[in-house]
Amino acid sequence: MNPQSFGTASRDPIIGIACAIAAVGLGTVYMTLGGAPDRLIIINLAALLIGIGLCLWLSQSRSLKAERIALIAPLLGTSLLATALLGLQADGSSRWIGVGGLIVQPSLLFVPLLVMLHVRSGSGWTAAGLALSIAGTAAQPDRAMAGVLVGSLVVLALMRRERRDLWLALGALVGFVVTVVRPDRGGISPFVDQILFSSFEVHPLVGTGLAIGVLLLVAPAAAQAMRAGDRTTGLVFGSIWSLVVIAAMMGNYPTPLVGYGGSAIIGYLLSVVFMRPAAPVQTGRAASIGTASSDSEADAPRMMPAA
Repeated sequence: MNPQSFGTASRDPIIGIACAIAAVGLGTVYMTLGGAPDRLIIINLAALLIGIGLCLWLSQSRSLKAERIALIAPLLGTSLLATALLGLQADGSSRWIGVGGLIVQPSLLFVPLLVMLHVRSGSGWTAAGLALSIAGTAAQPDRAMAGVLVGSLVVLALMRRERRDLWLALGALVGFVVTVVRPDRGGISPFVDQILFSSFEVHPLVGTGLAIGVLLLVAPAAAQAMRAGDRTTGLVFGSIWSLVVIAAMMGNYPTPLVGYGGSAIIGYLLSVVFMRPAAPVQTGRAASIGTASSDSEADAPRMMPAA
């Protein structure tokens, strides 16, 4: 794998950005008609602008190299573990941190990014970051994102058939079992949890719109497969966001983009940056010398700000 600028291979995030805008727009309609406080809508829209800016900057920047991006993976994983130890607690969980008066859920920001970054590089740095994120989501506990790690890493292991990916998938499974064993007593928060069902009470067309919005989240995966012929990247990206939606339907977890939650919006757009053909993984000495081609929100369902 030859060194290359990070932006050279990822110049067209427009499909992912368009899907994010459409999904957030449909969610804004739902929250407006449902009587959500203006603050929640403003935070979502601000997160969308921040995410688009980061996505375009990272996609186009010629000064950022892939191997430099991979180096931050352990730091991102460490932040998830630190959240479990030092973050804000509610209902026996510690998944959130306070940033400027807002509450942010780091797992929604960083887990999709870490998985997609590992798809791109497959390096020891990204593997270390994922290992730390597995420990972090298990310790928090964050059952939804632990499930996302299991599903997406299993898909990657099956597609790429690398020993490192297999071990990561097994580790993620252990972490997920830990979250299942530990109690999850969180309740439902308005405009955050279970909104794919409650939105139909606002109006059937609103509920249909939200269903379309969550389907749009995986549209970049299909476009990637058709445009670049890269099944691995598309399937992993699609599995990440499909599983986030499934978790939101099965439990009291944030519904991405169409519901209130800036962390998921920014996390989605950061993961879009890595929607490019996956590089082959190298082992041995070649891998050691090769290179890999907030103002956001209170995602905490039990810590919803007052109207």
